[in-house]
Parts: sequence; C-alpha cells; structure tokens
Amino acid sequence: GRRARVTIYADLAGQNASAVAALADRGTCTLILDHHRPDAVRRPHVWLVNPELAGLSGDLDCSASALAYEFGRRLVPETVRYVDLGVLGALGDGQVVNGKLRGLNARSLTEAVAAGFVTRVEDDVRLATFSRFDGRPGAALAADLTRLGSVGYYGDGPALGVAACRNGFDERVWSRLQDLTALEAERFAAMEAKLRQGGVRRLGRVQWFDVEGHFAPMGVKSVGTFCQRVAAAEWADPAAYVVGMQPLPGEIHGLGRFDWDLRKVSIRVPTRLAREVLAGRSPDLMQLVPAACGVVGGFADGCHRLAAAATIPACTAEAFIQALARAAERG
Repeated sequence: GRRARVTIYADLAGQNASAVAALADRGTCTLILDHHRPDAVRRPHVWLVNPELAGLSGDLDCSASALAYEFGRRLVPETVRYVDLGVLGALGDGQVVNGKLRGLNARSLTEAVAAGFVTRVEDDVRLATFSRFDGRPGAALAADLTRLGSVGYYGDGPALGVAACRNGFDERVWSRLQDLTALEAERFAAMEAKLRQGGVRRLGRVQWFDVEGHFAPMGVKSVGTFCQRVAAAEWADPAAYVVGMQPLPGEIHGLGRFDWDLRKVSIRVPTRLAREVLAGRSPDLMQLVPAACGVVGGFADGCHRLAAAATIPACTAEAFIQALARAAERG
C-alpha cells in the first residue's frame, strides 16, 4: 500500500506555522511539535502539537523534550524508557522555578524518579542525578549536550549527542566534548575581551554586537549561549536587552548548501531587566522580536519571554536594532 509521508518540525516552526502551511505539500502531513507560542493556523495537512494551545506555558510548564516524550509515548509505548530526557530538556531550557519543575516537566520528573532513571538531590532539580549518564547531575549534562549540538554542529556533534541520549556518554563523546569545550572557551574569551574593550554598541535600551566570523566553525546556537553569558556579566548594562548576531553559513547540516546572506540573531534579558519584564513594566521578547523582524523582512522562531532567536538579512542588521530599540521604548 501507499506509505504516508510525514514531515516533522521539533522545537521550531510553531511561530511560523502559516508560512509552513503555505509551502507544505498538501499531499503530505506536516507535524509541528513545538512549545513556543504558536501562529494560528487551521489547515488539514498541518498539525500543531503545542502546550500553549492547551493553556500551558511553553516557557515554564513544558520543554520541547517533555513535549516530544509525551507525544512519543502515545505512539510507541516503549518510549517510556526515555522519560529522563524529558526532564533533561527542561533543565537545558532553563525551565526551573525555585529549584523545581512545573506542568508536564514535573510529570516527566515524577515518572523518571519512579522508574529509577533520576534521583533527587536536596531540593533543587538541577542537582538531580541521571542513571543513564553514570549518575551525573542534570545541569552539567544539559550543558554538555548543548555544547555537542551547538559548538559541534558542523561536525559530528549532533550525531554524538543523539547517541549519548540513547546510550550515555562513551569515550568518543568525552573526547569530542573535551575538544569542543576548549574551542568554545577560547572563542568566547576572545570575544568577551573584544566587547569589554568597547565592542558593544548601544541604541536606547539595546546593547548589541556582531561576532562576524569569530565563532566559526561553531554552529549559530553558540551566539545564544554567549549572549546568556554577556547578560550575566558584571560589565554589561543590566537594564538593556542583549542582542548578538552571527553569520548563518550557507550550509544546513544534512540538508545541503544555500545561496543566502543572513544573520542569526539571539536576544537575552539580564536579571534586573528580567524582573521588570516579568512584572509587566518592560516588554518581553515575544512582543519585541517578531515586530522588529517584520520591519526588516526577517522571521522570529523560538521566542520566549526572556530569550529569543530570529533570522534576518545581513544587510538589515542596523535597521533591525533600530526597530527593536523603538519597540522597547514604546513598551
């Protein structure tokens, strides 16, 4: 018989579901498993599975990993052996409130503890240990897996990360992590030194920079990790949004080469400003970033209240910052 073709987007595309629906082949099924606030779309060939549609917060109640686990276990019951990955994804996404998890994240934790995959330590879930990974604490594991996928994106990092999630860390993973950790530390230290010497540009309530080619060959998720580091730095303005840009290489791992000149944009919010945002006294990134992208012909995907990502034409970088700064002042 005829086999159905299904295209799956995981942890992305929800905010651009209408564009996906317009481009998707109507003879196939497109499944969007995402926890970011979704674009409203009703098309028979595009299915959205999103906690926001059920009244749950994609910021705090359900990580992409917890969502994938909940969906997968209903298709393949044996997926329950990966319940600990639902917990690990929540830690990697920073969905911890006062040392605890909420919503579907908390349900994954309860199941993982009951199955013996996770052991609670003290009263902070970030310290919980994972038996699949030789009893290592979750926060450290999440950082290592992020490093494999981001710093090692244009090499074997993603494949090793998937293998590690299935079977734990082996010598290949440890060796690669050692190399990637050294590369990340060297590139981050050099860029931080440059920023501290006047490399940060300012416009209104926005502080921004472009790493240009300094992060190559690391993947573009690296600029988001670095922005988080800048947002926490004592030398950064605690009252201004942090924006970092990195050139998007003309190759998508596993898909091929493309002729484009784009910038990956990452935005983070320092702690002091985050308190203003959460109290409703300053606009959050779900308000600011899509609006600024609309001005320059870019698109936002992966927006949370305090962390966001976007893609824009390289030639519009300054116009994007201007639009973002205007929106921040109006907010």
